[in-house]
Amino acid sequence: MMECKIIHGDTDPCIQDAYYVRDLVFTKEQGFPAEIDIDDYDKIAWQCILYKDGAAIGTARLIPQDKIGKIGRVAILKEFRGLGLGFKIMEAILDQAEKLSYESLSLSAQVYAVPFYEKLGFAVVGDEYLEDGEPHINMTKALAV
Repeated sequence: MMECKIIHGDTDPCIQDAYYVRDLVFTKEQGFPAEIDIDDYDKIAWQCILYKDGAAIGTARLIPQDKIGKIGRVAILKEFRGLGLGFKIMEAILDQAEKLSYESLSLSAQVYAVPFYEKLGFAVVGDEYLEDGEPHINMTKALAV
């Protein structure tokens, strides 16, 4: 059974599930430094955690910035990729952004993930840049208000 849980801030115990997925994907698999993963944004962000049969398998966060939401830390455990679960998490984040009446969304995508975000209606803005040694590009999506 699949379930998306949305929590706000970093006080709900489920935040540990988000950190677990992020650690496996970003630190252990992709090699990003562990100390950059958990930051002050986690205190104010909406976190989406995807569970399969009670185990956390994916996550993403939505950071409020006035009427713009910034999406980040989108991750699916390796063994669950290619099953459309990234879209499931993003749909939950998009629903949350609409509930919060955001005018638009932004994100910093790893370049290889651009086609994924384009399928969700995001558009590339600006030029490619390096973030922690990995090529990234900014993307935005306007929301109906």
